Order: sequence, then C-alpha cells, then structure tokens
Amino acid sequence: MQSLRSAALPSLALSLICSSACAQSNVTLYGILDIGMSHASDVGGGSQNLVDSGVMQGSRLGFKGAEDLGGGLSALFVLEQGLVLNSGALGQGGLAFGRQSWVGLSDRSLGTLSLGRQYDFMWDSLVPFTNATLLGGGYVNNPLDNDRTAGQRLNNSIKYTSPKWSGFSFGAMFAPSQTPGTSQGSSPSRSVGANYTQGNLSLGTAYTQVDGATLNVQSLVGSSQAYTLGGKRNSVAGMGGSYRLNEQFLLHGMVTRSEFEGNTSSANGTFKNYFGGVVYQPTSFWKLGVDLNNTKLLNASYKQVALTADYRLSKRTDVYAQVVTQRADGAANAKANIFILGGASGRDQSVVRFGLRHSF
Repeated sequence: MQSLRSAALPSLALSLICSSACAQSNVTLYGILDIGMSHASDVGGGSQNLVDSGVMQGSRLGFKGAEDLGGGLSALFVLEQGLVLNSGALGQGGLAFGRQSWVGLSDRSLGTLSLGRQYDFMWDSLVPFTNATLLGGGYVNNPLDNDRTAGQRLNNSIKYTSPKWSGFSFGAMFAPSQTPGTSQGSSPSRSVGANYTQGNLSLGTAYTQVDGATLNVQSLVGSSQAYTLGGKRNSVAGMGGSYRLNEQFLLHGMVTRSEFEGNTSSANGTFKNYFGGVVYQPTSFWKLGVDLNNTKLLNASYKQVALTADYRLSKRTDVYAQVVTQRADGAANAKANIFILGGASGRDQSVVRFGLRHSF
C-alpha cells in the first residue's frame, strides 16, 4: 500500500502542475471566409464577371496563442495565412503564412515587443478609420494601395507597441533588409504610429518609410509601357479619425500622403489621398455605408463613390451587396483603376458585387 501511495504522489503532482500550466496558456484557431460574385464594367477594355475571394475581408486561416509567464508577462504568437477560396491557392504570392508570422513578449505595464513578418503602423494606427475596414471592403481602397492602408507588411521586423495610457498609445518598428554583405541592409524600413480615444472620439496618425520601394503606375497614367515611381524610398504619412454620433451613426475620415522618390525626376511622384464616409446601423442586423475617396497623382485625380449594404444572418455569417464607381479626371491619359480589379481602358470604371462572409 505504501509503495502505491509513493508512486501515486509524483503522478498527482505532475497532473496538478500540468493543469496549472494548461490553464495559463491558450491557442486559438480562427478564420474568415469571404467569397462572392462581381461584375466590372471595364477591365482592360471589356466587362468582366468574377467569382472572387477576399474582397470584403481577406480570406484567411490563422493560429494565435498566449502563455502567461507570471508577473504580468506573457508570450504571444500569430501565424496567419491568406486564402483564395475560388481556387484553393494561398494568398500573398503563395507564402505559407503571408499575412502574419510573429512571436513576442507582452508586459501589462511596459507594452509588447514582437519579431517577424508584421503590419506596419499605416495599418495598425489608421485601419480603424479607413472606408474599407468600417464597411466598404477591398474595392474602396485607394488606387494601387499607394499609402499602404490596405495592409502591407514588413519582413524581418522588430516592433514595439505601448500599453494604453488614458486613451493614448503609440508604437514603433524597424526592419533591416538583411541584404548579404552589409551590417544593416541596403533597404531598411521604419514605421511609427499613435492613437488616442476619448469617449466617442478616436484619432490616429502614422508614418512609414520603406527605402528602395517602387510602384508601377502604368495602369493609372495610361502609359503604353511600365511607368515606375520610386527606387530610392517611399515615405507615407497619414492621420484619421472617427466620431460616433449615437448608436446608429458613425462618421469617419482620413488624409494620407505617399511620396515616391527615384534616382531621376521622372521617377518622382506624390499621391494625396482623401477618404470620408458614414456608417448607418438602423438595427443589429443591418449596416449601410457611403464611402467617398479622392486620390491625386501628378495632374490627375481619381474620384470614387461606394454604396454598401450588409445583413447579418448570425453572429458569424453575413451577406452583402455593393456598388463602386470611379472616375479619372485631369491628365489626358488618366485611367480609372478600382483596387483589386485590373485597370480600365477609359476614365470610368464600376463594379457591382454580392458576397457571403463567414468567420470562425
């Protein structure tokens, strides 16, 4: 009997330790599946019917976890891959975890330090105010995502995010390019951001610089060949805000400036982007939105209007309908280009979409 007790005690202690550790750790599987049918008026000279994925929100499958290390310190991680539902392919060029892949440490008093492939602060600090996030989805982003607010990542990044103090928080990140043969890399990136929330008012600002960045604007300026801006660096800055009038109405707006610098004057160009919108939620099931965008580049402007209606079937499933139209004015060869769609052959482009989204 004594030997049985002796054998049972270590097992019981091990069981208690395991139970305690398991209670302090968690791993979550999550995802968003978005697919629908779209009809575009002009893509490269003709209308186009599409079954496309990840328009209202990027389809994804992810894993995230946290482990309580004691004393207010936790270990965190996120692994998130993009999905293309209509073909079964991986998003972000086929990367296994192209949306996010990072691990970090978080302290309740000091903030979070994380390393890996992560969003910069044009996303973190300004995403609460973009037309796309609040209701409109991917089609209402500005042309070519020239200011990174549709969500771009930095590889090899080291990122710090502060706790929230009286509604204020900030963050900074640095990403060496890891070019072989150099101590820092020939094209490092850096980003900073800050946010403030007080009652119904929310504000945010951000700045990102990516050395060596380029952008082909051929589809916007009507060039017969590649027209590339940048080569030295891309510097992007923006500020935005939202104000909730009541339970039904939310007003939001944002301004960004994206400057591409090249080695020649012809490779220089600056985008100025203006966003604004209203979200109206008459019931817990319905959400309606109007979004306005205006992007200026060189001597051209790209004005866009979007109307969106979303109906929630359950806590995890909704259906939506949307109409987006864009007009290119100014420069003689300016062409419309709604984000995600291919460029138009003329000044006008529109798209009608019906979609289904499920999250888990």
